[in-house]
Amino acid sequence: MGEREATCWEPAPGRVVLAERGVGGYRQYRIPALAATATTTLCAFDGRHDFDDLPAPIDLLLRRSSDSGATWEEPKVVRRGTGHEGFGDPSLLADPATGRVFLFHSATERAGFFESGDGEDPADPMLQHADVSVSEDEGRTWRHERLTAPLRHSGNAVLDCERIAGMFAAAGAGCAITAGPHAGRLVQVYVLRIGGRIDVACAVSDDHGRSWRLGRPIGHGREAAPVELNESSVCMLADGSLLLHSRGPGHRLETRSRDGGETFGPVTAARDLPDSGTNGSVLAPAAGPELYASHTAGPDLRRGAQISRSDDRGHTWSAVRVLEPGSAGYTRLAELPDGRIGVVYEADGYQEIRFEAYAREELVDPRRPPRGAPVPAGATGWARASAGGVVVDLVLRSILPARPASPHEWSGTEPVHVIDLSEFAGIGAAVFKEVGRAPGAGDLQVLRTRAALDRNLGPARPGIGAGDLVLVHGRAWNGTGHPLRVTWDGRSRDLEPGECWVRRDLSHRVGTGDLSAGRVRFATEIATAAARARPVLEVPRAPRGR
Repeated sequence: MGEREATCWEPAPGRVVLAERGVGGYRQYRIPALAATATTTLCAFDGRHDFDDLPAPIDLLLRRSSDSGATWEEPKVVRRGTGHEGFGDPSLLADPATGRVFLFHSATERAGFFESGDGEDPADPMLQHADVSVSEDEGRTWRHERLTAPLRHSGNAVLDCERIAGMFAAAGAGCAITAGPHAGRLVQVYVLRIGGRIDVACAVSDDHGRSWRLGRPIGHGREAAPVELNESSVCMLADGSLLLHSRGPGHRLETRSRDGGETFGPVTAARDLPDSGTNGSVLAPAAGPELYASHTAGPDLRRGAQISRSDDRGHTWSAVRVLEPGSAGYTRLAELPDGRIGVVYEADGYQEIRFEAYAREELVDPRRPPRGAPVPAGATGWARASAGGVVVDLVLRSILPARPASPHEWSGTEPVHVIDLSEFAGIGAAVFKEVGRAPGAGDLQVLRTRAALDRNLGPARPGIGAGDLVLVHGRAWNGTGHPLRVTWDGRSRDLEPGECWVRRDLSHRVGTGDLSAGRVRFATEIATAAARARPVLEVPRAPRGR
């Protein structure tokens, strides 16, 4: 695909924005899940009172469509807590045999994935709990169950002198096995923290969701791997075996199971699926032999959401549709009731959750742009410039709501809970949770109640406001065949051919001048001995659709 084609990229004409930051009473929406029954399409996602990942006061929301995504009901709250309670990171699974829908999610009070203890008490506030909401009427009503004890107990039973601490259902969707010796089994991937490492295992049910147990963690008992599995998606192949894709550094990771998700084989890199280390998905449509994968294909930075296709059981892949060349996050595919392929994804610095749908005949032609191609017109949250063979990308990562400058300026008497993030200093930034704080702002995360956040942050509003903090991630890539000395805003580094320099410490505090101009202009400067460039990332005050 040439530069001219990449530059002429256009967004899908049937795109629907399912959630927009600041609209509908929440300051942030994140983590979309997507699934369909025979007649209804369901999309679940987090409704956040602040920016933070769990533990935080997050509500679990759902939208339904009865026409394969052409129109959608208004969001409804599936679960809302009190105080510090939060319910988030949804994953949907529809059982084709019963029509029952499962909405897996995490429930937290004082501890999330990294802080959780390793007990099995379903009432312990210092555990990250595994919950599932169950619907018998295609998402109209729900009942809630806690799976903490059975999943932790069955998972701990296969470990040697270790125990599961943090655990959560990998956001997106589960899988129903409909062929082979395990036909009728339901499968949901869980991410685990065991002895300081991150691992993955599948929860399985052989009685249509009445009981669940955890399979063997994939990394358990193996020699230390150079990379760890993380948020994953699983699909059933034609013979009833399973293909699992995980987010990974540089490329998606894959592994296969022939015993219904109890155990998995070797973990390898899917070299045809570039990945920025972001949650994606893999899908096997019921009516066709092809497979589809969704992922963010921009190296190191969360951008370039796309759909890829495989016609050989997932051994090779070709990019077939760019969803958003610019800033993008989590993606999820599902087969819709009308047979089309639906996808939900985060875009524009998490400002939007979008839905698009494609007929299968639209997902056939390779559409991957070349490395270093110009930014296409219409791409959101992305700027690119070149300086002497170095390609520089700036990507909008997120927007943090304005807040009191110090803890002493917060009003109210609601209780707070403080987490010392310095305890997790050894965990890489690419896999650690996202917390609403400025770069270099300290090592404490303060959990506040919904009431305290609403009082001190003011009403939720769309777009960018004074005092908001715009976070930007940047990447410089040496595209030459020789080493280069690169200077970036006064810092210098030597880059070998093909080497990258990634920065996650770039930010801009929104001022009145930005609001008057109608946009934030974030500029940085990069230079080599031969050239100098000043890429500028422009973020409109209001999303482009407004």
